[in-house]
Amino acid sequence: MNYQELIEHVAEDTRYTKREIRAVLRAFSKVIQEALFSGRDVYVESLGFFLNVPAAARSVMDPRTKRQFIMPATRRVKFVPSRFVKHKIRESHKLFAKIDPAEHFGLKEKDNGQVRGSDRPEEGSGEGEEG
Repeated sequence: MNYQELIEHVAEDTRYTKREIRAVLRAFSKVIQEALFSGRDVYVESLGFFLNVPAAARSVMDPRTKRQFIMPATRRVKFVPSRFVKHKIRESHKLFAKIDPAEHFGLKEKDNGQVRGSDRPEEGSGEGEEG
């Protein structure tokens, strides 16, 4: 979902105009950015945490010049979803567990219970055997 789609969805779910939603999202983004820039973590209820995480100094290579140099220690932003979001994502993946891979990928089951690709010759059929 891109920014415009987000604005449209929120506007549909609320009584506010797209212009008002855009202004609120910009203010929301600005507040989160300012907190992160100042080194604070941000928790958004039912969404998750935006965390300032220290990143250690490391050796990197410039791909053009192949020269190695040390990148100094810095801070990175990490998003950790809330338990609610994690739970909902796990539930949504349960829908995919109902797909039968044998049926989906065109596999067939032999008499002995093994699953084979439908384009592979069966054992003893004479195809692909030497001798």
